[in-house]
Amino acid sequence: MKLNSFLRYHRSDARYDADERVQSSRGERGGARLTKRENEVMNGLAQGLLYKEIAANLHISYSAVNKHQHSIYQKLHAGNRTEAINNWRDSSRA
Repeated sequence: MKLNSFLRYHRSDARYDADERVQSSRGERGGARLTKRENEVMNGLAQGLLYKEIAANLHISYSAVNKHQHSIYQKLHAGNRTEAINNWRDSSRA
């Protein structure tokens, strides 16, 4: 199954369209692609919220926030919250 057709398929309990998952957070430069949900988590991290506060705001579990955070750090080549926020903000400006 091709990736695009896989991403277009979404279960009835999905919170957002699979097409939105492939939007780039880096614009034309390419690079790391964050999903819509990962961008929402990054907004919470940038506001200084705790993981449990982000989870409550997004109506997801604490462990889901933690998994998104790990994925974000890998995609942005960051070792901690501050690096991730700085890389994310830099990529948004480009």
